[in-house]
Amino acid sequence: MSEVKIKFEPCIKRIPRSDITNLMYTITDFEEFLQNETYLFLRTHDAEGHYKFNNKKSSYGNVALATVDFLQQTLTAERLRKLKEFWSENFQKDNSFLVPAHSYFYMDRSDKEIIVKLSDTGSNLMSLISSIVFEHHCSIDVNYGFRQVNKVTRNASSDLHRFSFQVGFEGNASKDVEYIVFDDHIKTGSTVSNLAGLIDGQGGIIKAFMALSANPIVESFRQTDITWNKLSSIDGFIELNDFWRFHFGYPLEALTDTEAKLFIGLKDTMGNSIQKKILEYKDSPEAPVYPKPIWWAETIAETEVIDLSTFDMDKRLIVIPANS
Repeated sequence: MSEVKIKFEPCIKRIPRSDITNLMYTITDFEEFLQNETYLFLRTHDAEGHYKFNNKKSSYGNVALATVDFLQQTLTAERLRKLKEFWSENFQKDNSFLVPAHSYFYMDRSDKEIIVKLSDTGSNLMSLISSIVFEHHCSIDVNYGFRQVNKVTRNASSDLHRFSFQVGFEGNASKDVEYIVFDDHIKTGSTVSNLAGLIDGQGGIIKAFMALSANPIVESFRQTDITWNKLSSIDGFIELNDFWRFHFGYPLEALTDTEAKLFIGLKDTMGNSIQKKILEYKDSPEAPVYPKPIWWAETIAETEVIDLSTFDMDKRLIVIPANS
């Protein structure tokens, strides 16, 4: 594949397997998510099948209502108590920050309001609202300033799609400060690992990963010796590793353990054509997502005010339209 000269964008940074932390905290079990009709609505956009759609509100307004509803069920007082205890036992006060994976421009805040601007690269409202709740009830310091810079759809995507279309982030980390990277759900660890790599590359310390839930297949972030030996022994590894570093910015050793296992499976299926398949897929991907209904639009025409009083706090999330 030496004739290919154009790199994919964005170029991702990753932490080497020898340095990546394995510490991960999850709020609940993913099976609970899958049995929750509100969560299924948020994941599939199926208003009729899983959620009572409010025709008087915008699509974003309905997503906000559903997100608050789901998180109110999930972030129980007992779970917040356990999280507060975990945080106080493992991280430094005033030097450890939770970093939620989201796509908003962080604008400003006061005692009762957090103001963000919606971008054209998505949102991830669940991780943002969760972080606000954690900050208030668990005494967790949150850095909202890191954001996703490219639109990447993950729901129902194939393994080839997840590898080919990776999430990039921007933001500024402080040297020697501890960061705990948070996402609503971790499937393979790719999204949080890309965010962690950016922070690590700027001198920040990645202490842990956190999620509302994680896929049961995620047993380790750090690639184990067994997995690494299998990966580094595959046919054409050196050429494939060079291809990966050139196009994505990091070597294959920086894959999470789950990613590496999935990658080995793809290599077994595609053989030496895997590089060609990835390049072709970048130009013409298979449809990897749930079809969005007519009502769905991840944009707003006017400012949305999300009332968070149901979480026993006097706070509001103010979302400004992207074109403001």
